Amino acid sequence: MTFSEPVSHSEPLFKSLNLLKFCDIIRVEIISFVYQWFHKLPLSCFADYFKPISSVHPYCTRQSNNDNLFLNQVQTTQYGLRSLCFSGAKLWNSLPLDIKQITSFSRLRQNVKNSMIDRYNKDTDNYLI
Repeated sequence: MTFSEPVSHSEPLFKSLNLLKFCDIIRVEIISFVYQWFHKLPLSCFADYFKPISSVHPYCTRQSNNDNLFLNQVQTTQYGLRSLCFSGAKLWNSLPLDIKQITSFSRLRQNVKNSMIDRYNKDTDNYLI
């Protein structure tokens, strides 16, 4: 497909083909779910799934102004850190404000995908094996 060497690093290939790695596809889907939650699109059973920081306390902070979500404390690595509640809030909080404020769902997905692909390293000398 790319006629590259079998021992070539994968990130430059993904970037050149404009493809996401599997773990980044999952991240895009989680961010898409949180976006839909913000716009009240998923099923009603997910209505209380996330909590905006602005609903946790009444005063204005940088976190509440950036549409960030409250991160609940988790007890276990296996089920807590990997849960959709925790990972969704953490991924959403890591997005820049201009991406969070996009009104079109397809444009949000495209911007998130492009920002993830832009992080892929072109320089193969900086890879750790």
